[in-house]
Amino acid sequence: MSDIYTPALPRSQKHRVLCGEQEVPVVASTAADFVSLSSQEALTLRIITSEAFAHVCVRPARYGIRPVLAEKEIQVNLPGPGYYSVECDRSLVRPLLIFIDDQQRTVPRTARVFEAGVHDVGDLWLQSGDHIHLAAGAVVRGCLRAQNAENICISGPGILDGSQYAGHEREMIQFAHCRNVVCDGFIINESKSWTLVLLNCEDAHIQNVKIINDFGSDDGMDICGSKRVRIHNCFVRSSDDNITIKSVYYPKFHIASGCAAISEDIHISGCTLWVAALANCCEIGFETQADEIRNIIFEDCDILHQESPGSVFSIHNGDRAHIHDIIVRNIRCEDVRGTLFALTVVDDIYRVDTEKGRISNVLIQNVCVVSGRLPASEIEGGSPECPVENVRIENLYLRGAYLKKEGVKARTAFEARLLSHNASNIIITHDGSNPEIADELVTALNPPTECWWR
Repeated sequence: MSDIYTPALPRSQKHRVLCGEQEVPVVASTAADFVSLSSQEALTLRIITSEAFAHVCVRPARYGIRPVLAEKEIQVNLPGPGYYSVECDRSLVRPLLIFIDDQQRTVPRTARVFEAGVHDVGDLWLQSGDHIHLAAGAVVRGCLRAQNAENICISGPGILDGSQYAGHEREMIQFAHCRNVVCDGFIINESKSWTLVLLNCEDAHIQNVKIINDFGSDDGMDICGSKRVRIHNCFVRSSDDNITIKSVYYPKFHIASGCAAISEDIHISGCTLWVAALANCCEIGFETQADEIRNIIFEDCDILHQESPGSVFSIHNGDRAHIHDIIVRNIRCEDVRGTLFALTVVDDIYRVDTEKGRISNVLIQNVCVVSGRLPASEIEGGSPECPVENVRIENLYLRGAYLKKEGVKARTAFEARLLSHNASNIIITHDGSNPEIADELVTALNPPTECWWR
């Protein structure tokens, strides 16, 4: 059942986990303890802690998980595959992350398989047609690279480990000018730089990937100048941006050829996100050094924590791009300490272009802030000639408006706590219906509005 059983990684001194009578190894990463399991069904886990606690929270809140508590012991009934965070006493220091994967992957006979154990690979280059599989218990220490390749795949459930690197030394996965790319099912642990980077790639599928970082400039995924990218059912915990979309000149990545290409047709869905100290959960920018960035969808995601001064969703247009046709919808936000969203044309230290860009045609729909206050948001163009325009904010909820008197529906800029400048045609509305997430949140939040149990 456990996907991690190698002694190569440090074990947790804080948590023990049992599934039935079987003890599940708990890995101690810098940011959190974590376990990885394979199951297609609901699971009951016993968690034994080294420290006493008064309260426990199990996220995402929409599952409505009420743990059973005893002295230094927590029992959780998990509904099935998914990504969960168990947090004691409102502390975000070393929570327990539980990853349950239901995928049964077929590994072709031609794949290069890293079996259980430690593998030091340095910079491993993939060629067209290569399939790298990290088997259960595998810890691969190194970076995976490809350039001008097609039909390449990295699959899990093993671990790609960056704990051996110093700061900003390596991107853990970097694919440049590649087509038909698949990343599926593995864990990336302790990246010190940008973690999974696509540069001018086409037709990429990233699914069931788990990223656990705790270092500055440790972006989870950077999609740069790429087209037709699907990111689905991933977990990212990082200090810098969780998922960011850019168009950036390649010399930054020591690649001689190529210029900043258009980023388009990128779909992010079903992800669980946690940004710590520095940045944003889902970002477009700051490097926007192409004519356009367009057709981006960010939907059906759980924001466990947004701890930084950044945003849940942001556009920072720092260069010349026209960023347009963007959809953000069905987002559940549990702990937002920065802003909810920021759509801005900015001057910044990453700027290359002298010409300023603009932003238009943005839909923000069915976004619910589960608890606390409604965070502020901002819309700011660079000038009257470089505006933000045609933004529709529809069905913005605080604590779920369907919870009768507990909820707030935002219909005006004041109610939405929205500041704007050099912006036009900004519409805030509520259509009177409940969003698709309503039933789930009613279950999770009724009767309390937060998920702390004792």
